[in-house]
Amino acid sequence: MQSELPSSQKTIFFKTDYFHGVPCVTLRDETEWSELVDLGWNRLAPPTRADIASEIRAALGTTGRDGRPYGYGNAAEQIARAIGSVPTVKNR
Repeated sequence: MQSELPSSQKTIFFKTDYFHGVPCVTLRDETEWSELVDLGWNRLAPPTRADIASEIRAALGTTGRDGRPYGYGNAAEQIARAIGSVPTVKNR
């Protein structure tokens, strides 16, 4: 069974959910991944709040905005291209 809306305190899930296109509710006051909150893929629901369930219900069926906070997945290509264009230095 696939989760429709993960809710967790574990930070490892935030990015995994984002990469799978699944919004997440984080049961914490803050997160290290503020870019996912900014894009709407992650919502914060402090565990001390009485209305955690309503925050989770409000997130159901939503998606975040399109964005590329981690680039386009072609960093290795760009590095290889840059290294290939750097002249080699011979030892004297």
